[in-house]
Amino acid sequence: MMSTKVFLFGLLLLSLAAFSTCSISSISAAASATVGNSVSVTVIVGGDSDCSGATLQLYDLTSGLSVTDPSASSSYQYSGVQTGDSKTFTITASSAGTYNFNAQVTPSSGTPATGTQQAIEFVAGDQFSVSKNSPSSSTLTSTQSVTYSVTITNTGGSTATASYSLSASGASISGGSTSGSVSIPGGSSSSLSWTITPTTSGSVSFDVNGNTISAAALTLSITPPSSGSSGSSSSSSSTSTNTSTSPTTPAPTPSPTPTPTPAPTPQPTPQNNSSPSVNPTPVPLSPPEDPSPNLEAQSSAQVAISQARSDIAKAKAAGQDTSSLQSKLNDAVIAFNKGDYATALSLAKSVSSVAGQLAKSAPSAPVAKPAPKTDLLIPIIIGLIVLVVIVGGAAFMFMGKKKR
Repeated sequence: MMSTKVFLFGLLLLSLAAFSTCSISSISAAASATVGNSVSVTVIVGGDSDCSGATLQLYDLTSGLSVTDPSASSSYQYSGVQTGDSKTFTITASSAGTYNFNAQVTPSSGTPATGTQQAIEFVAGDQFSVSKNSPSSSTLTSTQSVTYSVTITNTGGSTATASYSLSASGASISGGSTSGSVSIPGGSSSSLSWTITPTTSGSVSFDVNGNTISAAALTLSITPPSSGSSGSSSSSSSTSTNTSTSPTTPAPTPSPTPTPTPAPTPQPTPQNNSSPSVNPTPVPLSPPEDPSPNLEAQSSAQVAISQARSDIAKAKAAGQDTSSLQSKLNDAVIAFNKGDYATALSLAKSVSSVAGQLAKSAPSAPVAKPAPKTDLLIPIIIGLIVLVVIVGGAAFMFMGKKKR
């Protein structure tokens, strides 16, 4: 009797082991697309460790929705899948409308499992129109941040969903998610906006339901400053001047004329440097090495670097030595280019603070004191002389009368 129970229990364990459990972990796809465009559907398989050798297919598709990949030769399904696998299907629709679909995984032994039903809306290609509100130009040549704004209009008669995405190369984007979907009633519009900060040459593109909108595209044409260009220009100019001189007849030397002594020219207060220094060449900004930067921190650091450059220029114009500040700003730019925005922001702010103090502390030119007026001195002296003569004459006459 005991041996029979052990035998039956063993059969039960074998039967349980013979069946594996598979499931659908997730199904993801765009919420809407344009008729004629293909849409990718990603399915992730779940289940226990025994889920292997299973087949995966899209299931319960609304009529008019078809699978183009995997192809018909593969029965529109994947074979040999197991727990953790991620597979991509491609679907398309023959006409505008809302379509439902699901996914089903069937283990080699066991019960098929399905996921959660999904829906996708296909709209006519001309149902949405897109206009770019700003910037007005289609080409940006400055690293100054600009507002990028578009308006999507549903030209159809019923509510439809527009899936959008904004992408950029050579620029950072802030102000909200760069992809999503918006439901727009027929005949109505929806506006979206972001902040674009160019860093180098590149482009900005905007897509709606998988279609790239050429009218909303931007071209970034940023030319970095070339180091040493001013020096070579000056050298060339100097050489040209020296080689173009020709002998001339010397003019007669004019007789010197007395000139008033000029007021002393104030000299800028030198900083405590042991030897004269030359301002280092500014380091240009370049695309950060960080592939997924913190856009807010990146924008703050870039603004601080631009402000620091402006403050250094003001201090230099005031006659101050800014070589050490330029070196520190170069360190900030290098940190920015490496994606270290916190360090770049801190260094740039420090440079701005010191440069601002130097600009304020620059000595101002002393006000020349007016020369004493001499136009009244001569009449006074003449008057005194006349007075002395009159008094002397009167005294002389008085003495002569007294002797008589």
